[in-house]
Amino acid sequence: MTKLKLKSAGCTVCMGCQKRAKFECVIRDEVSTLVKRIPGFDAVVFATPVYFFGPNAQIKVVLDRMFSHTKIDMKTGKYTHVKGYPVIGLLATAGGDLNEGLNICKMIFKTLAEFTSKKFETLLVPLAPADPAELLKRDDIKKKAFHMGRKLAGK
Repeated sequence: MTKLKLKSAGCTVCMGCQKRAKFECVIRDEVSTLVKRIPGFDAVVFATPVYFFGPNAQIKVVLDRMFSHTKIDMKTGKYTHVKGYPVIGLLATAGGDLNEGLNICKMIFKTLAEFTSKKFETLLVPLAPADPAELLKRDDIKKKAFHMGRKLAGK
């Protein structure tokens, strides 16, 4: 597992990643270094609170830069995706219920998984307490997280 704290700008839509053969972002920073490593991972799991109907800004930066994992043939409109990381996972918490952002956030990641032909696993935690220490006391969530981990590991 790799826990990251990245400081970086978002995608600039320079299309540099589409102009080269490699599935890499051309912006040189911490995010491009991470995105370059992702195809070698067994799974990519995003953990985020839902703030205003979607993942936090730091996660969104990584998602946007993962555009470099897809090549678009502008003549045919066909896509080619980078090989690797067969599973995309989402662990998301929110103070509201499922309909107040969690399902919208889930849709973003599910669409990414479907678009890139990846398996998708998710754990959504509605009505989550603001204090993470309180969430750690919930055995039901721990059990669901354990089962999600097993699914991500293919067990």
